[in-house]
Amino acid sequence: AARIIGRIRDYTQSRQPRRERVDLHALLHNSLTLLDWDLGRHGVQLTIDLAAEDAADDATAVAGDGVMLQQVLVNLLRNAIDAMHATPAGQRRLQITSRIDGTGGQIEIAIADTGSGIDDDGAAQLFMPFYSTKPTGMGIGLNICRSLIELHQGRLWFTPNAGGGCTFHVALPLTQGEEARALPRFLDTESTV
Repeated sequence: AARIIGRIRDYTQSRQPRRERVDLHALLHNSLTLLDWDLGRHGVQLTIDLAAEDAADDATAVAGDGVMLQQVLVNLLRNAIDAMHATPAGQRRLQITSRIDGTGGQIEIAIADTGSGIDDDGAAQLFMPFYSTKPTGMGIGLNICRSLIELHQGRLWFTPNAGGGCTFHVALPLTQGEEARALPRFLDTESTV
């Protein structure tokens, strides 16, 4: 198992992400579409509050590898759904928000759940390989997610929610203007949302 994890880490660290123009909001909607069945099956109430996009084309575009970024989003969303398995059906809420910082240089996506949350011991080990809060978890997902986000000069972290559950945050630098227009567009974000 250690060799497998080592190979995965070597792969994610040695492989440079593609440089594509990825509309993060469209990618988020596409990721939610992949999990639509899970959301319905578990009775999760979904709330989405995304940063208002201005008239500029690709106001929420990042430069990166769309496949890698979608893997991160799907993993975080699936973890949030799984974290609510013990939450009563009427109280399973998944709230997704995004905001663009005041300088317009970074976008942050927050994925908040009403699950069981993470205790202090779990919080200290959460991003370490082989640590999992799931009974059948392998403990590699969040570690790989963090590596992928860091490859994109971003940051991944979590905060506990006051009413229970937790929020995972992904912050990535935006790409705009000539730099954005010079990049090929990631195909999965072409669909209308």
